[in-house]
Amino acid sequence: MLDVDDALRAQAGGADRIEVVSDIDRGGLTPSASLVHGIARQCQLPQMVMLRPHDRSFVYSDEDMQQIREAVAMVRDAGAQGLVFGALTPAGAIDSGRLDQVLRWADGLPVTFHRAFDAAVDLARAFSELTSYRGAIAQVLTSGGAPTASAGRDVLRELVQRWHAGDGVEPLVGGGVGDATLAELRDHTGARQFHVGSGARLGGHYGMRVDALRVARLRALLTSEPLR
Repeated sequence: MLDVDDALRAQAGGADRIEVVSDIDRGGLTPSASLVHGIARQCQLPQMVMLRPHDRSFVYSDEDMQQIREAVAMVRDAGAQGLVFGALTPAGAIDSGRLDQVLRWADGLPVTFHRAFDAAVDLARAFSELTSYRGAIAQVLTSGGAPTASAGRDVLRELVQRWHAGDGVEPLVGGGVGDATLAELRDHTGARQFHVGSGARLGGHYGMRVDALRVARLRALLTSEPLR
């Protein structure tokens, strides 16, 4: 969500929660405290707030981490109910040191590991490494390492199966999810939670507002009978 109006329209359509970001054209960066506070005042949906100080990479310096620490305190005070964060080492592995820092600062707020996961050099190993964070990390947002969830659907199915077996955290399927793809992705992957971005907006474009009717249709597709 980019503003209060987006959040209210998502709520009207029956969304379960929202992700709050700024600079969506740069992949989503940390939003302002005023935006988080404004949404918290007017919208009842839980806010998952992006922690991402730049779009250069998912590798963060000590200075970057200081910005992230300040952002955690800021968005907690502003009314966030969860955080969205991901970090990799220069070699492309999960950066457990940076992740541990954020989890300490989160102090019990649920954290979603975002699509930095899809940039890992070894998805299978990265998924296993997240197993030790079950409970602290609620989900991993992923398209299965592909540009879209539809392209990565076989990997997503494997990740969901591994999660059910106790290896990894629950996959939150995202990346090109919309009314033309959601039901098929649900049936193919076995996933139960989906992240929708432009697919919830008029015309399927980030330059347009969230459409409550599209959100309602997506929710209906998620809970409909499996495709035959």
